[in-house]
Amino acid sequence: MKQNLYTDLVFTESDDAEPVTLDEVKRFIKIPGDITTDDTLLTQIIKSARQMVERYCEVSLHAKTISMRAQIQLAEFRLPFPPIGDVTGLTDLDGTAIDADNYTVRGTGAKSIVYGPCEDVFIEYETLSGATDEWKTYIMQQTAWLYENRYDDNAARIAPALAQNLKAKKVKWH
Repeated sequence: MKQNLYTDLVFTESDDAEPVTLDEVKRFIKIPGDITTDDTLLTQIIKSARQMVERYCEVSLHAKTISMRAQIQLAEFRLPFPPIGDVTGLTDLDGTAIDADNYTVRGTGAKSIVYGPCEDVFIEYETLSGATDEWKTYIMQQTAWLYENRYDDNAARIAPALAQNLKAKKVKWH
């Protein structure tokens, strides 16, 4: 069965602020604002929690550039991790740029590339932040779970209670 595949994802994050602030997380998990002992740790956990939610649901909640290797077997290749900004380029395996006249970018938010079929092509594109209030709550829930379970070696996964909510949000790309 033919399908579109992608591998070798590289995420280069922007310097934009995280969609959830340290103060929001501290209020969410009921840590008084004047207690700063774990602020550095919480700041790191916020970023990790956001990245875990993004990868679990294949969405972008923070602006970034994504590079990937794709095998386009079907006429249309849907780019993962929407919302998608600009497609900045396609190159072949030799690194030669594929002229924009030879492919089409369709859609807004969720975007597809019409090109191929081809065995391998490198795609680079920019994502936007899709962090609505609902997604911010998910990030805070994951942050709280990681913080509360920080001494547990098995904690580096999506919080079990949160996983149920995120399953409904998970996007299927293939």
